[in-house]
Amino acid sequence: MELDWFRTQLDISRSIAPGWDVELQLPFDIKKQSVRYLTPEGEEFDNPEGDLHHRDETLEGLGDIKLLFHHRPTDLLFENDSLHLGLGFSAPAGKIQDDPYELGDLGLKHQHIQFGTGTVDPVFRIDYAINPGEWNLGLSFGGQVPLYENRKHFKSPTLLDLSFGVNRNLVEWLGVGVRYVLMYQSRGYWDGKLDHNTGFILQGISVSTPLRISDVVRITLEINLGSDAPPEEMEPWHAAVSAVHDGESPGSQPPSVIQPGLRFYPEKCSRDGDQV
Repeated sequence: MELDWFRTQLDISRSIAPGWDVELQLPFDIKKQSVRYLTPEGEEFDNPEGDLHHRDETLEGLGDIKLLFHHRPTDLLFENDSLHLGLGFSAPAGKIQDDPYELGDLGLKHQHIQFGTGTVDPVFRIDYAINPGEWNLGLSFGGQVPLYENRKHFKSPTLLDLSFGVNRNLVEWLGVGVRYVLMYQSRGYWDGKLDHNTGFILQGISVSTPLRISDVVRITLEINLGSDAPPEEMEPWHAAVSAVHDGESPGSQPPSVIQPGLRFYPEKCSRDGDQV
């Protein structure tokens, strides 16, 4: 199974004090799922029960809303460097599903793809950036950490990401950025039972092009080109990070992501790694 993920996100940021701002993220997702059933010999075949489990389809809907408070001190170690400390929470707005394994055991059609966690989760972001000349060099670490089960009895996996890269302005209204991105997803659980369709390590390159429409409106197109780690490399990470090691690999591939975004700043404020 492969999943292509197209996200459009509206970011609204407002300065609330010198070096402080608040940000609201409103995502809309399109998720395209492609499925092939293979015999043990690797030959493709039509699974008569395939439509109950995984099938070719395109789903769309709102994702979870995020609210973050940011502190952005500058000139810490070098002239014109900056640190970004962000802390907030996600609010459950995305559609969630009933236990697909329970429905599958009953021979009922079900869905594994979710658009949210169904819970209020802590989210955080730590960035550091320096500006040697026309270039901006940045390092970023962030994540979302679900703490409890949702009303469907699913505890969503923890999501962590680490990236570093460069960006610069090409002209006054257009920039370009390239980053190496490492993403980790732990395992999810249905009423305490492991969900084999969760858990991956994804690494790749992110290319973004921020376009400044005005002082308060910016549009960014971001394309993430990634590959997943092999199961034999992924399982030790699960054992170390989430203390889960059952010798089985997940049943799906991590998504490839295309993410255009619209950022709106009611008041002009400093943004790390976003020169345009």
